Amino acid sequence: KRFLAILAIILLAQAITDKEIIQQALNGLFEENKLPDPTTIVPCIDDDTAHKLVVFGGEVLEKAAKGSIADLVSLVALIKGFGDQIPQSVSDCLDGNKEFEALGLKYGIDNNTDTDALEKKIITYVTLHYLEVHKWFGDLNTNWKAGKYYQVGYDGGSYGHKVLGSSVSIPNPTDKEILQQALNGLFEQNKLPDPTTIVPCIDDDTAHKLVVFIGELLEKAGKGSITDLISLVDLIKKFGDQIPQSVKDCLDGNKEFEALGLKYGIDNNTDSSALEKKVIAYVTLHYLTVHGWLGDLNKEWKAGKYYQTGFDAAGYGHKILGSSVSIPNLTDKEILQQALNGLFEQNKLPDPTTIVDCGDDATSHLIV
Repeated sequence: KRFLAILAIILLAQAITDKEIIQQALNGLFEENKLPDPTTIVPCIDDDTAHKLVVFGGEVLEKAAKGSIADLVSLVALIKGFGDQIPQSVSDCLDGNKEFEALGLKYGIDNNTDTDALEKKIITYVTLHYLEVHKWFGDLNTNWKAGKYYQVGYDGGSYGHKVLGSSVSIPNPTDKEILQQALNGLFEQNKLPDPTTIVPCIDDDTAHKLVVFIGELLEKAGKGSITDLISLVDLIKKFGDQIPQSVKDCLDGNKEFEALGLKYGIDNNTDSSALEKKVIAYVTLHYLTVHGWLGDLNKEWKAGKYYQTGFDAAGYGHKILGSSVSIPNLTDKEILQQALNGLFEQNKLPDPTTIVDCGDDATSHLIV
């Protein structure tokens, strides 16, 4: 019963509404264009239309990922046809929307743009660059089906610039923008608003060191042994010790960090030693799983998918820490299992499953 209850909580925690899916995709699209997350678009969309939009978006990407040139070109008419079915109340609410107007300007589109010429430009690009566009849609479809809606919006925004060009130059993100994107993913995975008080505390030099350190950390973790992964705990602590006191003072008692900590059952009274032991225990007992996670995070980081790195890392954090405030110490049997895992893995053998179970609690305690 406990297992079923926990499973139900996990499934409910991961549930996401159609409007939240649209908001995440829009966040990615707007952030790729250096615009604030939109706040006036999704409220215009009723639940029924939101559901139809999400279903239609998935169908379009699925068709585009498998389609010929003719199939891709036909999507233009398909999208226009869907747009004609949107309720008048939604269309009226979005008419003249300032956030959409600001987004359009990033692509050189305004109220005076010739829509026929725009459509021809898109069809020409698709025809001349079919293999490239086909791959884009394949990647977008993969991300959509994986629930990576922000990344779909972000990458889609970037591809849009390749097709349409841009009226403005969109530079590479700064170190602070990279950190903000990663934090946005971390907070949004936890159903929290994007943080606004953390990055302003970090000076440019520290921001650069953080970005470099995270990249190096993920690179090492993505290739490391159990020993390498466990050593990352000390590496992170040492890096933390080098952060300027002014940054630490600014972040001391930060309410957004506190709210995030509570999502993992961490507060000012949490025993940091017990927390560290819990992390190490999980890494030791689930090495292959954790190694796979870190490898994926490293690929995302190197690909510039900073939001997705934060979003996925936050999800993995819950698998390790859960959301319980109580973080128990390791049992004697868990200590023995960790030691045996190291012994067997050093000898290229699977983690043992039949040894610790033979010992009773009293004997295990005496051995430890």
